[in-house]
Amino acid sequence: MVEEGDGAPAADVRDPRLISQEFARALLSRDHAAAARLLSRGACILTADGTEAVGRAEAAGVLAQITASDTELEVLLGRTVACGAHALATQFWCRRSSSSAGGFEDSSKAQLVLAREEDGWAIVIVSPWG
Repeated sequence: MVEEGDGAPAADVRDPRLISQEFARALLSRDHAAAARLLSRGACILTADGTEAVGRAEAAGVLAQITASDTELEVLLGRTVACGAHALATQFWCRRSSSSAGGFEDSSKAQLVLAREEDGWAIVIVSPWG
């Protein structure tokens, strides 16, 4: 589990497009800890049932489920639009599971809201099932 303040992102925090790309790369590498480091300390992930996972540590738990080893994930990058201190990034996610408990396939348009903070851009909201 990722703790508050763990590590610094590898992406260039001056460009929100690169943060979005690095987030997708971390998810595809099944590295939920690296993905969580791109989040703001108070970030929120909205789950499929509408639950809010708030804070980097809670968000890392959701990201761990998304990147679970029995789940295949594809991420296509959409557009990132910045306006002042905020940005909206669109990604298209397709998850497939071949779990013995009955597999599933889930495709969705994920929305990432980013904000420019003191040390650069960070993801503040992730809505993967939006």
